[in-house]
Amino acid sequence: MKYSEPRQANPLNFWGVRLAKLCSAVALILGALWVSPVYAVIGSCSASNFQASGGWDIKQPATFGNGTVLASITMKLPITLTNIRGGGDSTTGADSVYSWGIQTNNGGSYPNYDTSTNSVPLSTTSGIGGRMTITSLTSNILTRINSYMPVILSPSTLDVAYAYLPTSTSFIRYNGSVTYYAQYELVIVDAAKYATNDTTTTLLSQYMAAQRGPQLLVGMYVYPDSTGSQSTINCFRGSNYALNLPQLQSALPKDLPTCKFSAGELNQTVKLNSATQSQIASQGSPRSAGTVGEMAFSITASACGKGAVYSAYFTDALHTGSQQNYLEPSSGNKVGVRLYHSNETTPITFGPTPTGSTLPSQAPIKYGNSSAAAGASYTMPFTAQYVRMPGVDTAPAGAVTTMATVTIVYP
Repeated sequence: MKYSEPRQANPLNFWGVRLAKLCSAVALILGALWVSPVYAVIGSCSASNFQASGGWDIKQPATFGNGTVLASITMKLPITLTNIRGGGDSTTGADSVYSWGIQTNNGGSYPNYDTSTNSVPLSTTSGIGGRMTITSLTSNILTRINSYMPVILSPSTLDVAYAYLPTSTSFIRYNGSVTYYAQYELVIVDAAKYATNDTTTTLLSQYMAAQRGPQLLVGMYVYPDSTGSQSTINCFRGSNYALNLPQLQSALPKDLPTCKFSAGELNQTVKLNSATQSQIASQGSPRSAGTVGEMAFSITASACGKGAVYSAYFTDALHTGSQQNYLEPSSGNKVGVRLYHSNETTPITFGPTPTGSTLPSQAPIKYGNSSAAAGASYTMPFTAQYVRMPGVDTAPAGAVTTMATVTIVYP
């Protein structure tokens, strides 16, 4: 008669777990399963452990609640099949096929499993958990893949997928491979605790301690064997650890308090008053030398979140690669503009625009208060002055046009 695919858990062999220093999250412990009957020689299979395929994908979520994915990485489990027996007597009504399955043990090896996010909390990083999802499998010899994927590994996970060798009325031996693919994710399990974490020092400067994770069971069935019954073999010998997760290369995102900025102020045109050629300050002269023609303006941050702090970086929009304390003109004019913040006597230094987590070397202008209540506002006052370019003794007559951009960075 036709067989039905197995859907019950198999007894486990629990393997001792040695602690290891990992640069990522929960260690996966892969254990041996399915003691093989003596009826038939099925063949053999072998696997090591999940390997990282590519690097971490750091997310930029819009919200930060329980279950929010912070980062993910693709994993793969390559398995080699050697001399696998397929085919058989189809007159019995069975397909006489080879079946492949991956299971997790029912109820064990999931310390403090969080059912709301289907993850195992990390012991060293409060508020974050590790979640493993088997997503697909590929093979160069298997056909008819019966998949329950994607499947999140959990204490209740049983079957993940089955796949079969081609049906044949005669026994045939096959050599080939199977590769399982998975997504390992770092997720928020406690948003309040995660908000207080220093993800830079915790996840980048220190390795996270290994902890027991799901035990995965991988094996093969052949229907029927020489007795007309199921035969099985397993693909693992001993304990295997997912030691190949690479270190995170940048900090995980945080739900930082921010402020609102008026688009009109961020895109404003500041028109300086007229000045004669002799009144234009020379390069390197004190602030008091350039007061003729100067113009004040401001940028206001409003409706700031509780404890919001930020840094403002300025860039010469027409000469983005320059790092100097004045804005160069758009044409060959020998007069530029320098900016002063508040009552400072040193001009603002312009430099590259911040990109991602990379900040330029020029000192930013910092505002905010980590102890301030929600709703705070901050006004940044500035003054623009004419200034002669380096080496220019006499400023020529004519109009001057410069352009600057300001980038707001929240730490």
